[in-house]
Amino acid sequence: MATAASTMASQLKSSFASSLTRGHSLVTPKGISGAPFKIFPSTRKSCFTVKAVQADKPTFQVIQPLNGDPFIGSLETPVTSSPLIAWYLSNLPAYRTAVNPLLRGVEVGLAHGFLLVGPFVKAGPLRNTAYAGGAGSLAAAGLVVILSMCLTIYGISSFKEGDPSTAPALTLTGRKKVPDQLQTADGWAKFTGGFFFGGAGSLAAAGLVVILSMCLTIYGISSFKEGDPSTAPALTLTGRKKVPDQLQTADGWAKFTGGFFFGGISGVTWAYFLLYVLDLPYFVK
Repeated sequence: MATAASTMASQLKSSFASSLTRGHSLVTPKGISGAPFKIFPSTRKSCFTVKAVQADKPTFQVIQPLNGDPFIGSLETPVTSSPLIAWYLSNLPAYRTAVNPLLRGVEVGLAHGFLLVGPFVKAGPLRNTAYAGGAGSLAAAGLVVILSMCLTIYGISSFKEGDPSTAPALTLTGRKKVPDQLQTADGWAKFTGGFFFGGAGSLAAAGLVVILSMCLTIYGISSFKEGDPSTAPALTLTGRKKVPDQLQTADGWAKFTGGFFFGGISGVTWAYFLLYVLDLPYFVK
């Protein structure tokens, strides 16, 4: 059976091949019953066309060389060249070259010291104890000291006393400018000192808020029990009845403590914003 099937297949294949070579001929395949059919050679050709962009329809380039000069080695993108990003970067301490390096260090230290307390308090090894606030503040202070030592080591190894600034004296557009004094030994020393004292100051402010909040929490836990009525008097000095003060309850004291914490953090943040984000005279800062 298998031999007969293979023989039939080979005969069918040979008959189709011979019909294609002869052109327009009638083919009656062997082993298939039916009327003969005519095979026409195919005249279709597969092809595709590539069209270039027309010159009269200019395209908008999203990314292009800075100032149209490819030799600068920098690109303008919607992120790096947008007015909002340019305004934000120009107000960072690293790019405010007209400001004294000491004040720039104080600003950077304030930001770092203030933000380092929270992670150490909430994620430190003593986070579930009554000493979380103090331990987190001390850990953040230790990190500020370590960072200050790293800045000092970098300044000693990178700048020599008396050498001019290594910062460029030209802008990207070719305009002359005063070299950044931060890139000198004296300027870097001022920046490091400002970073240390700024970090210590912000740590003191944030740590004080955290420690006071922890003290208020401990006082509320030891003084009020959940579900008990207010311990405040329900009568005035004249004998008139009044609603007892809800602060003298466990729930009221917890709300008071939370408000104190967020208010203190917001106050420190607002003070930082007023001093170092607004365009105040630098002698005020």
